[in-house]
Amino acid sequence: MNEKSFDLVVIGTGPSGVAAAREACIQGLRVLIVDAGLRYSPADSVLNSRKEKYQLRQDFPTKKYFGSEFATRKHPYSNITLDQTVGCVPSAAVGGLSSIWGGCVIPLRESDAKDWPYNYSELLAGYEKVFQYIPLSGAQDWPSEFRPAGLYPQASPTDGTLRHFISQIGNRITSTFDFRFMESLLAVDNKSHSPTRCIQCGKCLSGCEANSIFRSSDIISSLQKLGARYISGLYVTHLEEDGQGVRVVGSLGPRRVVIRCSRVAVAAGPISSTALALSALSVEVAELRDSQAFTLPMLVRRNLGSEISTMSLPTNFVEAICRQTKKIVSHMQIYPHGQEMKLALDSLTGIKFFDRLVSKLAFPHAVVAHGFLDSSNSGRLQIRKLIQSAGDQIEFSVTGISNPNSALVIKSIGRQLSIALSRKGIVPLTQLAHLSKVGGSFHIGASFPVSRDTGEGKSDSFGRPYQLNRIHLVDASSMPSIPPHSPTLTAMAHAHILVGRIARGLTAGELHR
Repeated sequence: MNEKSFDLVVIGTGPSGVAAAREACIQGLRVLIVDAGLRYSPADSVLNSRKEKYQLRQDFPTKKYFGSEFATRKHPYSNITLDQTVGCVPSAAVGGLSSIWGGCVIPLRESDAKDWPYNYSELLAGYEKVFQYIPLSGAQDWPSEFRPAGLYPQASPTDGTLRHFISQIGNRITSTFDFRFMESLLAVDNKSHSPTRCIQCGKCLSGCEANSIFRSSDIISSLQKLGARYISGLYVTHLEEDGQGVRVVGSLGPRRVVIRCSRVAVAAGPISSTALALSALSVEVAELRDSQAFTLPMLVRRNLGSEISTMSLPTNFVEAICRQTKKIVSHMQIYPHGQEMKLALDSLTGIKFFDRLVSKLAFPHAVVAHGFLDSSNSGRLQIRKLIQSAGDQIEFSVTGISNPNSALVIKSIGRQLSIALSRKGIVPLTQLAHLSKVGGSFHIGASFPVSRDTGEGKSDSFGRPYQLNRIHLVDASSMPSIPPHSPTLTAMAHAHILVGRIARGLTAGELHR
């Protein structure tokens, strides 16, 4: 299949993929979008049983889409094998993991991005482009430093009683950390009279009935209206580059397909994108950085009323900033005590009927802090290329590498939170904190980071790994770093920036068509 009539083939329809394709279309490029194509089917679901709408892991509910695991199901033609040390699964779904995410969005502050090879104004412009097509709700009084990023959200749909109580705590300072408490920001439509307005059904972890939580698959039709062509169901196994273009090799059903094209933007998700980059390189091994996840149950002594909403989106964000380095060590999302959280606490703590324990201890409520560590205190994922002799079939293995600092940092955060909150009626149960497997947050990337320097293991300003000319990594795999919070917003802005550079490079003759 010769697709050289297209300026850019975009692999993947997750958040970064649609951002890349949208920017390419706006820049006037001829775009072909391909994805592996797993889709939701009611036949996969058990709609009559609420318990079957999500599945509990050891650390947090594994979200499903109305009972379907299509977003985390291994593709039948996948050539990537994960060992038991890895806590995430590459998504082969239309829209990637955006069908089952929690909707949290947060930008990088200028201080967070000072080591990035971007001007901060360029990153802000990327955020503004993203907010042209995704919803935003949450705090009305966010710090003024976020205003240039276009953060003017609608009111939050999450439970007001708990949200206001926690956000009113403000900043708390201990000997080790500055803790900042703030309302959450969510990619959720909460505009009045909107057809997809959040209906506050409380089933957020089970599939959004109102479709108010942003899903990148909803953007595909608008991309087609902008002129993009879309082929779904193509699982790309490897890429081959020569001086004239790129061969995109994969399976379309049982049929092997080769697309010959001029240039490729890879947005298949960090693990899959890293594997595709390795397939075209002589390098055999790459490592992905992680913002490792942990869960910390907390008891709320204050009686907030007889009823708290069962909303299962995070009501608040808490940041732990190291007083010595001034860097964010951890970002935590506070989840209320909805139905999913009740069962998660039982599973997490190993204490059946956790609710009964809470009532016996005279604590009216329990909440969960779902936190993410900075990458220096997190494990890593190592991905290795394996060449099979028969037909030169390329396979990949992924292994988790733990970091001994992770558990120590979580204990320190828990202890310092206890000191900061003891007089506010919130008691963190540090002894019940649980560290997820490496990659369990799905906040991974930076395997081939965009860098001012060139060399093996890095990408240039167009997202091209060293020694590649026509293959561009435009998702989190080429982000310069992984922040200790949801990277989705920044990954989408990153895709806009890189594809904008590619378009300008083609126009200026810096890149060959």
